[in-house]
Amino acid sequence: MKASDGKLLWKYPYGSIPNYVGIGGWAVADNHVFAGGWDNGDKLFCFSIDDGSVLWQYDMRVNNPPIISNGRVFVWNYDNGTSIACFDEFKGQLLWQLDANATII
Repeated sequence: MKASDGKLLWKYPYGSIPNYVGIGGWAVADNHVFAGGWDNGDKLFCFSIDDGSVLWQYDMRVNNPPIISNGRVFVWNYDNGTSIACFDEFKGQLLWQLDANATII
């Protein structure tokens, strides 16, 4: 939405229940909007803030808002157990994934 007048700039329909995109949370950084969700596809999305086009997406259940820092996108997910994943903000490439159920000594 446009801040000055509340006008809708774009929207993204997702499956049969549009609210499921972003149900895992939203984050905005560097002219990107990041949203994750579950059901109907389990995806992490990176949208253009200007027109809502999908810049990249990754098949992953996202249960919390993404955290953006230094060109990296960090998400908590429950795809195959519990894990923390890190993506390149601009390319959508999975850089690493850590099993959060593992014991770290």
